[in-house]
Amino acid sequence: MTDRDMAAAPSHPDWRAYAAAILARARVEESRNDAERAILLKEHGDAADDLPPLKGEGDVSYTSRRQQMMIFCLAATIGSEAILRSALERGAIIAITGLPDDRAKDVRRLLPLMLPPGWQIARTKHERRRRGAVAVIQPGQTYGGSSRAQMDKDLVEALTLDVPVMMLLPEGMPPAEILGVARVPLWPFRGMDREITAELLALSWPGSDPAVLQERLPSDDHLAATPMLPLMLSLRSESVGEALRVLYDTTTTSDPRTFKDKVQAIAADKAKAEARQKSGIRLADLAGLGAARDTAIGIVEDLRAWQAGKLCWDAVHRGMLIAGPPGVGKTELAHAMAREPGIHLESASYAQWQPRGTLGDMLKAMRASVSTAADQAPSILFIDELDACGSRTSGRTSQHQSYDSKVIAALLEQLDGIDGREGLIVVGACNHPDHIDPAILRPGRFDERFEIGRPDAEALAIILRQHLGEDLRETDLTALGQMALGLSGADCAAAVRAARGVARRAKRPLIPDDLRTALVPDHLALPPNMRRRAAVHEAGHAVVMTALGVGEIKALRLSPDGGETRLRWFDIDVTRDMLQRRCAAHLAGRAAEILLLGAASGGAGGTNDSDLHQATLLMLQCHLSLGLGVMGHLSLGAPPPATTQLTLSGVMQLNMQRDLDRALTLALEVLQQHRALLESVARELETRGFLVEVDLTAALAPMIKDAESRHVPRDRPDDTAP
Repeated sequence: MTDRDMAAAPSHPDWRAYAAAILARARVEESRNDAERAILLKEHGDAADDLPPLKGEGDVSYTSRRQQMMIFCLAATIGSEAILRSALERGAIIAITGLPDDRAKDVRRLLPLMLPPGWQIARTKHERRRRGAVAVIQPGQTYGGSSRAQMDKDLVEALTLDVPVMMLLPEGMPPAEILGVARVPLWPFRGMDREITAELLALSWPGSDPAVLQERLPSDDHLAATPMLPLMLSLRSESVGEALRVLYDTTTTSDPRTFKDKVQAIAADKAKAEARQKSGIRLADLAGLGAARDTAIGIVEDLRAWQAGKLCWDAVHRGMLIAGPPGVGKTELAHAMAREPGIHLESASYAQWQPRGTLGDMLKAMRASVSTAADQAPSILFIDELDACGSRTSGRTSQHQSYDSKVIAALLEQLDGIDGREGLIVVGACNHPDHIDPAILRPGRFDERFEIGRPDAEALAIILRQHLGEDLRETDLTALGQMALGLSGADCAAAVRAARGVARRAKRPLIPDDLRTALVPDHLALPPNMRRRAAVHEAGHAVVMTALGVGEIKALRLSPDGGETRLRWFDIDVTRDMLQRRCAAHLAGRAAEILLLGAASGGAGGTNDSDLHQATLLMLQCHLSLGLGVMGHLSLGAPPPATTQLTLSGVMQLNMQRDLDRALTLALEVLQQHRALLESVARELETRGFLVEVDLTAALAPMIKDAESRHVPRDRPDDTAP
């Protein structure tokens, strides 16, 4: 491989301009310090030598060759002032990683110069409370012991004060040991490479062409392994040619074998870092996302065609909104788009934009995210938590209504401005699309909207295979995909990690039982009496739902937390009779407990997604929204919240109670008719802890056949009944 082949990948285009601005700022700072020193000498004479260093930074020149070298490295690490400003304005935690021990002090000294105007390093608790303060966290002289404890303490204090944090982590200190699983931007320290060295040599020998020098320099790995001494000696050479010779002959300053090993180690680390950056599932291979993935592929293709000049910007897809519960792959879809070659991802969210709560800070951070994304075109601006911005038409009022309206107006302004920023696409993600202001969702801002449910069994098997990699290569994952029903892609990833952990601690390869245990928690941990009740409850749902033809059972599961039914509701006509049947299906678990155990427990209620809550909402819709109850044709519009029940008249509450009682009676009649089947399914579930679709199809076959003759199911997202 030639030196040309080993050239560094193109860095952020602004880093050279950033470095030049910092050098100019450093010269001004140096001149000011010299002036202050002259005043001190005049006032104190020789005694001035005993005075403390100016501003706590010491007497080392900002513009020495060593400092110039470090300014170049830091500028290339950060990328541009705009990138750093954007991170600071949203209150980010930034970790500069892999700092060589002999350069950490230089980095700490130069950070104040790297900050955008208006920002300053806070050295005391008092200073951290000031506007524009930045906390710098770094270990002491040794890694571990009291130094590590002090670092943790400093980080907790900085996070408590809600200031931006810059962490300086040396080589050998993995970020995960400090931050755990928290997602924090990692900025690997960019040491000397051909690009930086060429610019530095051109600064020392004006008139030299950096592009020509870059071709004549040793490889990036060679330069990264070069100690500080030969680097400094090269900059003190009589000519640029002599400087090149010094850099090539670095191995004469130490044991050649040691240097070669270091170069090889750096090359291996770089390869691993590049592999990590490219790691992850390819966009085309993502499973369980349906049409959202296909649209994402089209967006990436549009961006590439625009960049190649084959597609005018007016024809490019403007973006999309992805809605769905946590863990189903909304964020992963955006990251997979950015893993495609040449596509940059700028991530933002309501929480990141609002680190301090003031409106000015919020809007400034929002604009900075858009600006940074536009500077990196072709790029994708990914806005998470879009529903947190609220809606001006929700009908809800709060003390923050004025604030929310201004935020929404500013977001609309930015989204409209994006239309003129070629190369920038917006992808939004949310859990509750109905909470988003309608103006945000109009075409041209988000051209398409997709709702992603939890993956089906087939998609889950694919997701498990992708996370397993080469492990269990010969294992058919179809059954495990069935067992994973109800889980998200993130849950599958966590299960694979847990299974590998079990195998690792047992000092053996991963086996299918490890994964099976991770996917289906030990139901025997549930006390026997609770296990029996949970099995009866879930079996009741399965029998009634199937008998009444309102849904399809995908899986039943017991866990240490109780029971769960995975199902798919049929898309059927909304009539009073059908609502009554569906209400009976919600109350079937409670009815089964009454029939087989003599009384119901409180397990059917307690939360917004509980059986009782859902049944109550159905009856409220029937009477107050759909015009199918005792109020005749009256409708109050959107489905009312369950708390509406408390405001109803006594007569109306009595009618509601009668309807719920009728639904429970219907469920009891069905279960009594199929009591033997109910007991059989409950007994099997209690013993095994899990029944997949094939088990249930066999057990419920007679009722399934009868239901299919009356109702044809259509695809609907899977749902869960407690």
